[in-house]
Amino acid sequence: MKDIFIDADITNKFSKTTDKDLIELIEWLLNKENKSFLLVSDYLRNEYLKGNAHCVKEFSISTIYFKLQQDGRLNAKTKKEIEDFKQKHFSKTIWKNLNCLKQKKGKNRTSDPNHIALIYLSDRRFALTEDENLFKDLNELKFKREDGKKVTVAKSPTDINYKTSEAD
Repeated sequence: MKDIFIDADITNKFSKTTDKDLIELIEWLLNKENKSFLLVSDYLRNEYLKGNAHCVKEFSISTIYFKLQQDGRLNAKTKKEIEDFKQKHFSKTIWKNLNCLKQKKGKNRTSDPNHIALIYLSDRRFALTEDENLFKDLNELKFKREDGKKVTVAKSPTDINYKTSEAD
């Protein structure tokens, strides 16, 4: 399954982008022939809709989300799957060392550990984010899934080979 996690900090740019690389990513995601899936959870969906709730432009994440949902092309993980993964894989040391939880007061990043688990539960473990702490956490985590695949994380679509069927 060609799935990809796209953080809300990137999807919030979709509706007003002129960036050719973002447009190419969106078109790839929307093209049924590519058999591409958006990796989602309730946590991420809420972030998407909070940032773009009333935007109905062709490339808004809410429009894209509902098109993919209609096509059956959301790789959705449940809260239970995410919680079970965290319970099994997030040791006290991992929780203590998560950069996303070492924030100044007033900045709530509690969804990032859920995003990390979501990405590790995905088929390819491909992630796009501009969130420095999430990016750092995904690169620094010391555990792998049983199949040995690590996360491939990038800040730009040009830095990740999302069109392939497997992680590099």
